[in-house]
Amino acid sequence: MKIDELVTSENIEEVISEHIITDYVPYTTKVSDCERIITSSSYVTVNGKKMFKASTASRFMLFVITLIQRYTDFELSDDLVKDFETLDKYEFVETIVAHIPEKEYESYSTLLDFAVADVYDNDRDIVSFLETKVEALNTSLLTLLEVVQENFIAEE
Repeated sequence: MKIDELVTSENIEEVISEHIITDYVPYTTKVSDCERIITSSSYVTVNGKKMFKASTASRFMLFVITLIQRYTDFELSDDLVKDFETLDKYEFVETIVAHIPEKEYESYSTLLDFAVADVYDNDRDIVSFLETKVEALNTSLLTLLEVVQENFIAEE
């Protein structure tokens, strides 16, 4: 069933119950999903470089979409934002999540929290920050050196 079709359904609770396809997702799948969510919602590419830019709103949306993909057989379109908007508008997010076993939801949520902590510990701590700044300074100095050399050679 497509998300748009869910909107026109008579008994939402019953329809959602019928579309729950599993009550367990393997641990390794959850870990992979959480890492994908974090990568997609915490980094942007600027001038070919991966830069940190956390988006908790995107993280939440991707988390909900992942739960729907893993626990239901609802058909999501290529426009995940539109699907999420529809679910949110009609207050189906909470209804669908309520049909996922609580232990599973908590497991996914905890693993996502761990993945966020890993990003901050591994990529955003002071050492990583300083390494990034040193690399940027090095790049700037090399560029400046090239300009100076070109100008010096041009004057000779």
